[in-house]
Amino acid sequence: MKNSKTVLIDRHPGRSAQTIGLANALGTDPELIHEPSVGVVGTKGDSQCYLGVAEKVEAIHEALKGRIGREAGKLPFRLVQPEFTIATSDGVRNGTPEMRYSLIGREVTNDALCEHLEATGLAGTIAVVACDKPPVGTLAALLEHNQPSIIMSDGPIRPGTDPETGDTLDIVSAYQVAGNPDAEFR
Repeated sequence: MKNSKTVLIDRHPGRSAQTIGLANALGTDPELIHEPSVGVVGTKGDSQCYLGVAEKVEAIHEALKGRIGREAGKLPFRLVQPEFTIATSDGVRNGTPEMRYSLIGREVTNDALCEHLEATGLAGTIAVVACDKPPVGTLAALLEHNQPSIIMSDGPIRPGTDPETGDTLDIVSAYQVAGNPDAEFR
């Protein structure tokens, strides 16, 4: 006798065909397609802020995929493919007409993630975000969705040390140096 999941798949091939196909493409067990879904999301945009985010999302997705299955000790979840929102950086677009697109970054990110989270019914989400507006939009979407989530703010900008002065360098000091008209300050 077939288990109830197999019967459900057999009785509704149109409804389940894409989900089965996606499970096969992701290398996950098609028998888990009716289990709660989990996934990884990230932010991408026209800025160095986002460099490395896609690779981190893929690495987390692969690690999560290794933890999912029907075997003992594995998590019985359906894994969805990673999704990304778009954004435009203020730093790249300051003083241009395109800046207006950066200003709505929170809302665009929030709308896109609300759509994804609700449409897939994610029961758990890991989000890798960067820059300044997408993390706010992501956090708002995760809070609205009200399911277990982890948000990780990331990107390539890490603090360092000025080799000449020994002063700590970070994103704030970089803008202070770039914006100071005094040539000796640079």
